[in-house]
Amino acid sequence: MWILAKIGGAFGNGIDVRYQSTGEWIGRVFALWFLIYFSIDFYKHGKKRRKLAALDSDSMSVQEIRVKDPEVVEIKLVNANSPIVCFDIGDDTLLYLQGQWLYAPQTYGLKEHPSKGKQQDKFLNYLPEPYCFPRTEFVLVRTINTGEVLSLSLAGQYLLPEKKVDVLKPEYDFGQSRIFKGPIDELERILQDAHDENETQS
Repeated sequence: MWILAKIGGAFGNGIDVRYQSTGEWIGRVFALWFLIYFSIDFYKHGKKRRKLAALDSDSMSVQEIRVKDPEVVEIKLVNANSPIVCFDIGDDTLLYLQGQWLYAPQTYGLKEHPSKGKQQDKFLNYLPEPYCFPRTEFVLVRTINTGEVLSLSLAGQYLLPEKKVDVLKPEYDFGQSRIFKGPIDELERILQDAHDENETQS
């Protein structure tokens, strides 16, 4: 808030010294508006996550997804949830994964990040074989409601995403994993529909 007030004051002073105080007040108003907006947004999504977590706790059940020979695309980054990938796993079903956990060595059973080799940069998660991801085969275990990934077991070979697609908007909030129904060619519409449904349920 202080920074925006100073910026507003400097802007007002640039016009006329008499407007410096007015500029500072405008800066404070903008800062307050941003604070209220993001507080409401954080509370809304946080409240929904708590409800879903309670459902997972009550049901005490998880979902195991076995994937073999999927089609995969990488989704262009629009927030801090990199990397983001979506798999067509058959039966008109899509598996959406996102988050820094995909970079973490511990996700793949490693205690620490191995020494970086020249070839690791070509892998999406920057880990060497046999820990690079995505792959032609893997088994993922997740909570049903929140989509939190509990384990990821790898098999098969490294699978390079076919392309990078620009289908995600900053306001979309899907958690670590989501299951969607529909063809991967309609991913943009599917994500938009899922976001709209999230907003309706919030």
